[in-house]
Amino acid sequence: MKAVLARIIADESGSTATEYAVIAVILTVVVVAGARSVGAEIFDLYAFVSENIAVALQGGEVDP
Repeated sequence: MKAVLARIIADESGSTATEYAVIAVILTVVVVAGARSVGAEIFDLYAFVSENIAVALQGGEVDP
């Protein structure tokens, strides 16, 4: 029984999978945070363009 337990403790193949899982989680968090940031800026850009188009169609002055 001690030999089996010692072999299980010494086995490092599972730790590699765990390390890859942690790296994947960290990358996922970074990608999601970046996408949210870029998404908010793109939304603001579309809102700006939409407002300026609406003003231009009504014959008003458009902000550059």
